[in-house]
Amino acid sequence: MNARDMAILVFLVLVLPCTVMGQPIIASSTFDSDVEGWKVQSLDPGDFSILYLCPEVSSCIYEPVYMSPGGNPGGCLFTADSTSDAEFWRAPGAFLAGAVFAYGGELRFDIRSGLTPGGGVEEYHIDHEVILSDTSVTNIRLYYDLPYPTQSVWTTQSVPLYETAGWINETTGIAPTQAEMISVLLNLDHLWILGEFYRPGFDSTRLDNVLLFGPEAISVEPSSWGDVKSLYQ
Repeated sequence: MNARDMAILVFLVLVLPCTVMGQPIIASSTFDSDVEGWKVQSLDPGDFSILYLCPEVSSCIYEPVYMSPGGNPGGCLFTADSTSDAEFWRAPGAFLAGAVFAYGGELRFDIRSGLTPGGGVEEYHIDHEVILSDTSVTNIRLYYDLPYPTQSVWTTQSVPLYETAGWINETTGIAPTQAEMISVLLNLDHLWILGEFYRPGFDSTRLDNVLLFGPEAISVEPSSWGDVKSLYQ
């Protein structure tokens, strides 16, 4: 697909449906009634290969607890851990299906962490707060470093989805190229969000309102579609 065809595709899918200013929502998990297919995955923070290779039947992947009320607002996901392993929230395939249309937009989610009685106070200092992975085509993994959330309050985290925003290619150690960023989003098969921030244990985390937004859209009225389409003829 050449640049002209890509421009038309993006315009038809993202811009024409919008009649008001704003960012289109590409995917949404608000956990209003259940866990929506999300999982919790644990690993030794010193060996990320376990995160990537852990089989579906392994004990390192399990169902999060659904909590309602307790979210921001309504329902949310909840996990509590008492080991030295790190835990990640893992998105279901349905959430990732249209991720390429979020290129130039952002990933946004609400997270709340806290220490239960007897919990440790040492932070993990993991720089892989968010991980995007394409294992089927390019075998590229990108990670993004976020500030840790404030304890015991809901924190909204926002992650821009373009190559110069702070993403790191895990293999090269530098920012991905535009082609790499788009390819990972196009073939995205895993999205992980860090769900544990303290050790040695007895900490808990909640997750809510995970959203993939497309880039800022312009207002296009139906009467003007003919004029806009003429630009591509």
